[in-house]
Amino acid sequence: MDGTTAAEIKKTTGYRQVFKQKEFMKLVIANVINRFGDSLDSIAFTWMVYSLTNSPAWSAIIFGINRIPTIFLQPFAGAMVENRNKKMIMVFMDVIRGISVSFIAILYILKLLNPWIILIMTLVISTAEAFREPAGNAVLPKILDKDYFEFGLSLNSTLSNVV
Repeated sequence: MDGTTAAEIKKTTGYRQVFKQKEFMKLVIANVINRFGDSLDSIAFTWMVYSLTNSPAWSAIIFGINRIPTIFLQPFAGAMVENRNKKMIMVFMDVIRGISVSFIAILYILKLLNPWIILIMTLVISTAEAFREPAGNAVLPKILDKDYFEFGLSLNSTLSNVV
């Protein structure tokens, strides 16, 4: 070490230093994009199913299906991703989500979309997110220096909630 004490490091640690952590910032940007997409798909799928069916009940079902995997699967998903390659899980889940959203977009353009397809794809996308989020959170301590962890976790959480 260069003679810097833990107290001195603590005094100089802040968001400015966290922003310099390149791998961490890549993850934060990916998380922000994912959360923004999740927010959009929640609204868009609810709106799409309503425009197809004119049924508030279908809209409520789609909105509820969007949350179910997070509520019921995510607690178990965290344990399931443990001791596995978290980066590969994150990439795989993002690919599944991207393919699912593309599939919905193509069917929408071709006027082949129906409420059941939206329901199934919403379940697939939300299930993938239920596995991706714990994998992403588990990566944080590996890519962020422990001196910056509090600020980094705060930044990641705040930006995800804002988006």
